[in-house]
Amino acid sequence: MQPRSRTLSEEEFAQVLACVPNDQFKDLARFVWYTGARPQEAIRIEARHLDKANGRLILPPAEAKGKRKPRIIYLPPEALEIVLRNAAAHPDGPIFRNTKGRPWTAYAVSCTFGRVKAKLGERFCLYALRHSYATHQLQKRVDPITLAHLLGHSDTSMLAKVYVNVGEDVEYMREKAARRK
Repeated sequence: MQPRSRTLSEEEFAQVLACVPNDQFKDLARFVWYTGARPQEAIRIEARHLDKANGRLILPPAEAKGKRKPRIIYLPPEALEIVLRNAAAHPDGPIFRNTKGRPWTAYAVSCTFGRVKAKLGERFCLYALRHSYATHQLQKRVDPITLAHLLGHSDTSMLAKVYVNVGEDVEYMREKAARRK
């Protein structure tokens, strides 16, 4: 299975985090895990994007994928805490920074996951956390239309094609097949 389409359980995600020695990367990974944000969105988030009153981030159209409409990322309490803490530490520029205080790059994120692979024997990436978010949200019965919007899609077609791996979760599928309602 490709690292991008891998769905991690909560236990596997905890194992990945345990392999990472710095809290800066853990904040970035947890943010994607809690929000389902695209990796390229996550590493570019700035304090100015925060709409604290509504518990969300708003990326203007010029900074959003597709460049046509704003990208809104809703923040559950865990993600809001991460964003608030990092925005306070970095009021200008990207809020997620590495141990040297520099914004994360795709290469630096990949190198960090390379170190995780050396310890766990399996390759992971931030997109796997986005895929995991989508799959877990469906398993929690979040409706596909709402989930598509949470992921930044205008409809469910991308969700059905790419993100969800519920069909590969044997226990989940067996449970749903046995439901009588």
